[in-house]
Amino acid sequence: NLNKAILCNANLDEAHLSGASLRQADLFDAHLHRVYLNRADLSGAALKKARFIWAHLWKASLSRANLGQANLHRANLEGARLYEADLSGANLSEANLIEAILIDANLDKANLSGAKLRRANLSEGTLVWANLTGADLRSANLTGADLYRANLSRANLREAYLGRATLTEANLSEADLSEADLSWVVLSGAKLCKTYLSGANLSWGNLSWADLSRANLSQVN
Repeated sequence: NLNKAILCNANLDEAHLSGASLRQADLFDAHLHRVYLNRADLSGAALKKARFIWAHLWKASLSRANLGQANLHRANLEGARLYEADLSGANLSEANLIEAILIDANLDKANLSGAKLRRANLSEGTLVWANLTGADLRSANLTGADLYRANLSRANLREAYLGRATLTEANLSEADLSEADLSWVVLSGAKLCKTYLSGANLSWGNLSWADLSRANLSQVN
C-alpha cells in the first residue's frame, strides 16, 4: 500500500508495481520508464512531469490524477480510467489509449500525434490546441468535446461520435470522417481541405467560414 506516499523524483524505471495502490501518491517528476502498473490504482495521484515512456498502464485507474506535462510517449494505457484527469501539455504521442475512458479530461495542448484512440471515450473533454495529427480515433466518443484549434490533420475519425463538439478553427485537412456523427457540431473557420466526409451526419452543424476545398462530401446527411 503506497497510498499518499511521497515519491518525488524517485527512480522507478522498470519496477513491477502491477495492482499496486498509489492513491493520491506524489510522484512529481518521477522516472517511470517501462514501469509495470497494470491495473494499479493511481487515482488522484500527483504525476506532473512524470516520465512514463513505454510504461505499462493497462486498465490502470488514473481518475482525477494530475499528469500535466507528463511524458507518456508510447505508453500502454489501453482500457485505462482517466475520468477528469489533467493531461494538459502531456506527451501521449504514439500511446495506446484504445478504449480508454477520458470523460471530462483536460487534454489542452497535449501531444496525441499518432496515438491509438479507437473506441476511447473523450466526451465532454477539453482538447484545445491539442495535436492529434495522424491519430486513430475510429469509433471514438468525442461528444461535446472542445477541440478549438486542435490539429486533427490526417486523423482517422471514421464512425466517430462528434455530436455537439466544438471544432472552431480546427485543422481536419485530409482527415477521414466518413460515417461520423457530426450533428450539431461547430466547425466554423475549420480547415477541411481534402477531408473525407462520405456518409457523415452533418445535420444542424455550423460550417460558417469552413474551408471545404476538395473535400469528399458524397452521401453527406
